Amino acid sequence: MMAGGTELLGDAAHVHGVPDQHGIGEQAEAAGIVHDLLVVIARRYTYRTCVEAQRAAYATGIPHLSAAGEAAIGAMTAAKDDRVRGEAWRPVQADEQVAGELRVFAAAVERRFGDAGVRQMLRAGGRPGAVIAASVSPGQQSAVDRVASVTVTIKAAERAAAAVAQRHAESDRQGQRRGLWI
Repeated sequence: MMAGGTELLGDAAHVHGVPDQHGIGEQAEAAGIVHDLLVVIARRYTYRTCVEAQRAAYATGIPHLSAAGEAAIGAMTAAKDDRVRGEAWRPVQADEQVAGELRVFAAAVERRFGDAGVRQMLRAGGRPGAVIAASVSPGQQSAVDRVASVTVTIKAAERAAAAVAQRHAESDRQGQRRGLWI
């Protein structure tokens, strides 16, 4: 039947303003309203979740380093190249107290500034004034600069130590190969 063209168009007819006789259009309209409400609720939940996470991050304190921690950072900062820096990292990791302190420091920085903030610190290379955080007042910029510098030093030492370890492992493998061929 094509009375008024509704039979030919079926369910799509009501969605576009042509009434149907089975109430399907009303169900579709109600489903649309429910969907819109769910979208609004999801957006509010996401916004609240983001704000709560941001507040928690802003409340995260970054611990001061002990004299031993500062000495370790100083030794790694003074290193002229990655090989020396990697070698300086070994005794730091052997001292459980200092190693734990640096891990806690790095974790607090990541919680406080997030992955993007840490990446910004690493890209800036610890340059004073290069890292800007919305939650930090201009009077606290020197503290952010110090945190960025220490973070860059820790990450550089970790990478350098990994490279030194890899070179040692490759050297050991080469020695083993030479020993097998003799």
